[in-house]
Amino acid sequence: MVSKSDYLDELFNSEVKPHAKFFVGKHFLYPQINKAMTHIAQVVTLSHVNAKIVALVGDSGVGKTAITKEVEKRLNNNAKGLPHQCVYTELVTNVSAKGIFDALLIEMGISIPSGYKEKNSLEHLVRMLSKFKTRLIIIDETQHALPHNSNNKAKTQAVANALKLLLDMSNVSILLVGLNSVKSLITNHFFTKKSRDLSLIHI
Repeated sequence: MVSKSDYLDELFNSEVKPHAKFFVGKHFLYPQINKAMTHIAQVVTLSHVNAKIVALVGDSGVGKTAITKEVEKRLNNNAKGLPHQCVYTELVTNVSAKGIFDALLIEMGISIPSGYKEKNSLEHLVRMLSKFKTRLIIIDETQHALPHNSNNKAKTQAVANALKLLLDMSNVSILLVGLNSVKSLITNHFFTKKSRDLSLIHI
């Protein structure tokens, strides 16, 4: 019998074996968590090939943070000497696109030079993601960057565009985590009939 630990280690290993998919969904108590973990693991494999943006949304207390912390732990434990396979940051209120890039750089141990503009932070972040062959970016508390407020439409669009640009430049999949209140905003800004860059997981 395969243990939960062995299953997760194999699923998030950089060299995932085909038979590992047989065990998907057999080691968690709640079906929605099975589904979320499986979906995220599949998107991770698309990094550096055809990276995607994944949105994980749900009410407070349903297990979003537990899922993201487990994903972060498993990816970094299977790093094989390469740090930052998963880069996690939790946003604060009224954060800008540059604030997101800077937060991710800080999580990777990088000090932000004075005078850095948004473009500088983005380019530096892309270089670091490439250097470490990062496989997933997790941005928690997304509602702070995509405020559910009609007066912030310009800011919301700017942040969405910046994250799309990060995706395009780095080819690293991005997991956006937030409350149900930003579900429609995430869908509207990242998913269109012409673009399938967004996968939405609702738990």
